[in-house]
Parts: sequence; C-alpha cells; structure tokens
Amino acid sequence: MREQLAELLPGVEVGDGTAEATGLPDRSVDVVVAAQSWHWFRQREALAEVERVVRPGGALVLLWNTFDESVPWVRDFQQIYFGRAPQDLPSHLDGRWREQLEGRPGWSAISEFHLPNPHPVTREGVLERMASSSIIATLDEAEQRRVRAEVDAVLRAHPQTRHGDRIELPYTTDVYWTHRV
Repeated sequence: MREQLAELLPGVEVGDGTAEATGLPDRSVDVVVAAQSWHWFRQREALAEVERVVRPGGALVLLWNTFDESVPWVRDFQQIYFGRAPQDLPSHLDGRWREQLEGRPGWSAISEFHLPNPHPVTREGVLERMASSSIIATLDEAEQRRVRAEVDAVLRAHPQTRHGDRIELPYTTDVYWTHRV
C-alpha cells in the first residue's frame, strides 16, 4: 500500500513503519488517523506508539465503514460472511479497541459520530464486495461459488434488492476520537 501511495502522490513523503513502530520522532504529530485498520493492530503496542508520537492536545481518530445491519438484506449478507469467519477474527465491532482507550490516563473521553454513507452499486458489485473480503477470497473455488450463490439468493429474497441492477449498499461511517490531555 505504501508503494501505491508513493506512486499516486509523488509529492507526499511516505515512510516505512508500522502502527506499533512508526519511526516518527517523539511528540511530532498532531493527529493519528487509522481508517478501517485499528482492530488489526497489536493495540497495546500501537496505543503506546500513538502516545509517544502525539503532541499534548493532539488526537487519535479511528474510522470504520460499517454495514447498516438494521437493513434486513444487509443482515443476511453479513451472516454469510461471519458464518465463515474464524471465532478470533479481529473486528472493530467487538469493542476491544474501546476497552483499551476508555479511562486510559492521559486521554479525554471518546467522542463519536455516525454518518450514513450509502454506496450505490450494481448487483454484481454486491457479489464482488463479498468475494473480495479476505475471509471469502481465501476459500477454495467450490466454497467461493457457494458463497456467491448464497449472496445471490439473499439479493433475490429481499424486495429492496430483487428488482433491477442498482442496489444501495448501506454503510455507516463511524468516527471515534480522543485527545491527549
């Protein structure tokens, strides 16, 4: 991803590092932003690194695009994915990231904002969205075909998705932030 970023934005300095060891100087940044990723980090180590590099008054911002499971077809779509996911799959939905931050000395209370973020896609786009997820992409071909058939059955079963080729994939963008005090 760093290579692609450097290629796409040649004027931006791209450094080597990880969430747990950025290589940045102490107290050198105003904001650390992790989008769609914090749950994959070794959170204690990553938070220690954030505390090292963020200036007093700086912030940590965590973002995720989450499927809106209040929509019945989306709930069924997600069950296909989570039904094949390992029990210990990291997820921002499990709240472990919040437990690491809440009440941690030196940080403000967590603030949050949730914004509807629908994505218009084609029927094929919904099928490809499932197929491109890491859990499904690693399955053998026969199981991937079964997943595709299950997703197609979900789309045919619900009134919002059974007619036409355009489907609204309802996401919510979840934004959480806290400040160094």
